[in-house]
Amino acid sequence: MTAPLMEKHPTTEPVLSVRDLRVTFDGPSGPVRAVDGVSLDLRPGEVLAVVGESGSGKSVTAMTLLGLTRGQAAAIDGEVRFGGRDLLTLSDRELRPIRGAEIAMVFQDPMTSLNPTKTVGRQIVDVLRLHTGASKREARERAVGLLEEVGIPQPQRRVDAYPHEFSGGMRQRAMIAMAIACEPKVLIADEPTTALDVTIQAQVLELLAQLRETRGTAVVLITHDLGIVADLADRVAVMYAGRLVEQAARDGLFYGPQHPYTWGILASVPRLDLARAARLTPIEGSPPQLDALPAGCAFRDRCPVAFDACVERPPLEPRSAPDHLDACWRDPAERPALRAAAHPAPDAGPDPAPHPSPRPPSGSSSHPEVSA
Repeated sequence: MTAPLMEKHPTTEPVLSVRDLRVTFDGPSGPVRAVDGVSLDLRPGEVLAVVGESGSGKSVTAMTLLGLTRGQAAAIDGEVRFGGRDLLTLSDRELRPIRGAEIAMVFQDPMTSLNPTKTVGRQIVDVLRLHTGASKREARERAVGLLEEVGIPQPQRRVDAYPHEFSGGMRQRAMIAMAIACEPKVLIADEPTTALDVTIQAQVLELLAQLRETRGTAVVLITHDLGIVADLADRVAVMYAGRLVEQAARDGLFYGPQHPYTWGILASVPRLDLARAARLTPIEGSPPQLDALPAGCAFRDRCPVAFDACVERPPLEPRSAPDHLDACWRDPAERPALRAAAHPAPDAGPDPAPHPSPRPPSGSSSHPEVSA
């Protein structure tokens, strides 16, 4: 496993910097605080994984970076610095040259993201002609090359195929080809392996890793799969109820998680080193409604170690280490014992039979807490 990028280049300036981002939508029962005070930095060539349950605000955060959540029913505050400008202050017209060219996004469902009335090649050509000024012929040749680069078989023929003629994995590859067409500085990948079989998952992850290595692309990886995080990420940000509750280097988070919500996520992941009969420990309860968040820590009603101080909202700050942030009032010295009591480690059973890994061989996980 390679060392996290932050350890290699700790002083690299961020290519994207988010400060106190807040997104509130008008809802039938009142304001819905989908994103509540998120701050992040992304450095060149870094993979930042954003994890959390469905509805935690991961996708809304990503789409807001590109101005895709704007509307009369949305209130957006904070700062998103990119290329010396605050993207939140730019008009849609000013954002247009940035979307797809400098910051690109691979959406969660390629079948609904691709235009069913246009060929895949035509959609890539449109991106190239809009942002690079290439001729139709040049753009088509480049589209064929991009499809070949992402592993689409027979790209000269597939460039004229429609999205419904592609398999799920091929559609996801086509989306990635479109996203990297203009060689963006930042690629946002929203659940890029959802609904794909493990073989195709491995191929897509290998492609993302190659983009980082060969192009220096910075990647925001939105996922709920901690196996993917362990393989690919340099840093991890954990979201809950629209808020960041923990942020750390990959190894620091897996080997020394600090927030009780992160403990619960790790405890609910199947482990290959345990007996098959060992029961997983779920996180009790359900996430809170975003239009009726509890006072203080949003996780306190589900937290196994909540106490009186949790009625006040804890700030995200370094408590256990300078580069490891968490939002929990508990004393870091007490947390290992509290975690062990809340999530007792089951006894390891006999060595399990070998399983083929769905991850790329070059990025296989060494984290015992994560099933690959």
